[in-house]
Amino acid sequence: MPARDARWAQLTQAICVMGRELSVAGRLERTVHAAADTTDAKWAAIVLYHPRTGQADRIVYSASDPDEVAASQDALLTLGAAYLNAAKVPLGPSEDDEPEMAQRFMAVPIHTGFGLYGTICVMYPRSADHFHEDDRHLLATLADTTGVGVDCATAFEESERRGDWLSASTEVGRQLLTLADGVVGIAQNIAEHVLRLAAAATVTIVVPSFDDPEVLEVRVAAGLGAEELAHRSYPGPGSFDQAAMNGNEGQLRMAGELYCLHAEIQPERPLAQVLSVPFGSPGQRLGAIVASRRADQPLFADADLRMAEDFARQAGLALELAEARVTHEHLEVQRERERIARLLQDNVIQRLFSVGLKLQTAEPAVTDTAVRERLSSAIGDIDETIREVRDSLSPPGRSALASVGP
Repeated sequence: MPARDARWAQLTQAICVMGRELSVAGRLERTVHAAADTTDAKWAAIVLYHPRTGQADRIVYSASDPDEVAASQDALLTLGAAYLNAAKVPLGPSEDDEPEMAQRFMAVPIHTGFGLYGTICVMYPRSADHFHEDDRHLLATLADTTGVGVDCATAFEESERRGDWLSASTEVGRQLLTLADGVVGIAQNIAEHVLRLAAAATVTIVVPSFDDPEVLEVRVAAGLGAEELAHRSYPGPGSFDQAAMNGNEGQLRMAGELYCLHAEIQPERPLAQVLSVPFGSPGQRLGAIVASRRADQPLFADADLRMAEDFARQAGLALELAEARVTHEHLEVQRERERIARLLQDNVIQRLFSVGLKLQTAEPAVTDTAVRERLSSAIGDIDETIREVRDSLSPPGRSALASVGP
């Protein structure tokens, strides 16, 4: 076993190196190796808990070789199964622990500003027959330092990600102001931004059907199964999408609590969690953005929901402005049609109508059968022309967002 002072010096050096690491993943990676080195353990692992479920969300191992990782996984399941659930984590060494297990396994919790974050576990001392109390002090110091470091790295990463979300909002707003890509292209960009920034498997943007508000339609989709999901329709009641549109805040729930169309894509990779956020003003919900992750992916964090809500709020505002702009353009077109209609009514249509009446008046006086048939055909053509001109002046229109799709 290394000398006591040398081990503390080794830990101090490891903590200094960890301080230069800005990412959460990097700090955890350095922590797990420092745990194995300073306690002289064969393997070390950090069990990370999901803040909502308390279940083990991810495990970081000191081993890198696949065989060694598998062996350390087996050891963790054998010696530290209780530490895979935050609700079952012991507050400290228990007198009920088997002596042999206590000699081969040691665990210390990691606390952050949000509570229990994870547990550092070390297994099988290399140069001694059991772990000592000094090993626990070393591990506890490392855990405390890691908790503070994770808080700092999480804040840094969230600020970076929030900057990415804001950049995406700015890009969407700029596109909507110019409508350079059309509403279809912009809606697709929104879905792809959410797919990337939320690290989701699938993202859809849904809106109420133009014909039946109780029916939801997928306007655009991105990620896994995008082609299969695009333009699908389904009942809104009882779905994640409808729950988001009916409420004033986003939904972050485990798969199965409500219906999600994403579950129909590749059922061999079942859904794990669904994030849905409304967009549009509270009094006029335009639709919802729905993102999902599969069982082989980490679960969403609360920060993902907050950032997605902010992004959807900004995108919704931009879409409303685009909607108002398109409506204004439609009104301008309608006014122009009405002006043209008045001109046609006052001039062209009246003249055509007058010519038709004159021909109808003259028709009985024509004795030649062939000439009368040609005259009758010309009168019919004039009437049909008048109807076509009138019908072409005021076709029905649809809203910008509702027009996304086929």
